[in-house]
This record gives sequence, structure tokens and C-alpha cells, in this order.
Amino acid sequence: MEDRFSYLCRKIEEWKACGMLIPPAVLATQRFQVVAHHTLMPLCESLAQALTNGGLPTTVSGSPDDETRWVTVQMVDYDAVIAMTPSPNPSRMRITATGGHVGTQVLTWDVPYRSFHAGGMDQQIEAIVFRLVSPQRLR
Repeated sequence: MEDRFSYLCRKIEEWKACGMLIPPAVLATQRFQVVAHHTLMPLCESLAQALTNGGLPTTVSGSPDDETRWVTVQMVDYDAVIAMTPSPNPSRMRITATGGHVGTQVLTWDVPYRSFHAGGMDQQIEAIVFRLVSPQRLR
């Protein structure tokens, strides 16, 4: 009876030894931290500068480190916030948005990390900003 799952047990031990067996929550956090530091923070800072230059005061804050793991963009005059955090799915990042013209409604997207290629994330964030700040008649 002990031999029934011996191959599976050997593979699990092999994966552990190579550091390949990582719980999904840990993997999600690790991926978010890499993307947040190298891509997300610069993207959000660029967005904030463009919005501020366009007359919408905007701030970026975040702590993509081991403790809190988040990045936010706040459009001050609209009391609108876009927050980015790890998703429960390690291949995705969670984006939530609230305030502005959507009021207290919370909009949520789980966005694949592959969206960062070819400007896809720029377009995603831009669409969210439009949804939060554009006048009702334009949406």
C-alpha cells in the first residue's frame, strides 16, 4: 500500500528541494512585488504626473514590500482611488477602484500580469480613470 503514491511523493520532495513548491499566496505576493517595484510604481507615477499636469491633483502611494503589498493612485478632487494588490490567483493582480462618478460602488478586476506587455496595462488603468472621472453623459 505504501507504494501507491511513491512517485508523487518523490516528485513533491524533488520540487521542495528545488524551491519549486511555493504556496499560491506566497507566489502571488512575490510576483506582485516584482511587478510593483519594476513596472507598476513607475506607471502610476507617470499617470499621476499626467493627471496633475492636466489639472487633476493626483497622488501615488504604496508599499509593495513584505508587510503591506499595495499601490494606490488617488485623484484628490474626485475622492477616487485605484488600488492594486496581489490577487488570490498568482498569475493575476487585483485592481479595485472606488469614488469619483461611481460613488461608493467598488469596481474590481483581476488582471493578468501578461497585460503589462505592449502597453496593455496603460490602457487598462486609463480606462479605469475615465470611468472614475468622466462626466456621466460621456460614459
